[in-house]
Amino acid sequence: MPAMPLGLACVVEATRNAGHDVTMLDLMFEMDAAAVLKKMITEFRPECIGISVRNIDDQNIETPRFLLDKVKEVVALCRDQVNVPVVLGGAGYSMFPESALAYLDADMGIEGEGEIAFPALLARLENNSDLSGIPGLYARDHGSQQPKTLAKNLDELTPKLEQIPVANIENEIASTEDDCFICKNKIKENRKLKTQQQSEQVVPTKTEIEQLEDLDEEPNDEINFLNEILKQFQGLFKGMFS
Repeated sequence: MPAMPLGLACVVEATRNAGHDVTMLDLMFEMDAAAVLKKMITEFRPECIGISVRNIDDQNIETPRFLLDKVKEVVALCRDQVNVPVVLGGAGYSMFPESALAYLDADMGIEGEGEIAFPALLARLENNSDLSGIPGLYARDHGSQQPKTLAKNLDELTPKLEQIPVANIENEIASTEDDCFICKNKIKENRKLKTQQQSEQVVPTKTEIEQLEDLDEEPNDEINFLNEILKQFQGLFKGMFS
């Protein structure tokens, strides 16, 4: 199921707040990703390119499909178009930061949250300063520069809604009166959960709610099939973690 690039949008917002001119490009739904990327690089002329890697594979147990080959093509295309640092990040990259960096042939990568580390990296690059000490940064052939850190205040990292390309995304939202079973399990494992202040959370507008209601009423075999699967797993997981 397609997912909104919320993590990338947060990094974009943090980088823009640090005084940089930023353009965000989501290649998820582009029919000709190479042409779109070339056009963007030609028009924007970036001094640094950040690439968010969400998944290593498609998580299909029976017939898994490796996804980094496509990312490698994107990195190579960026290098062909402009001679600037290429920096990796994202949840998928952070699983195997050193191995993924070597395989994808990028210059650097940031493990974990990039909202603090990426703007700090840009400042160092701009001033030709030493890169050591940047949290979560991996440099090619030099390994980890500093352990990753977590942002203390998520409210400062909330992206602007207009940055998130939601027009092509149709997500089926399944809600229950109980807490999310994944979060409940993490609490049982004594793992900390990071949340925003309730007063600062985004509240959907009336128009957005009406759009979701219209989507729910439209006949769609794929969505209905997925909804039935979710209901089956919901009962299973509630029994496992109750």
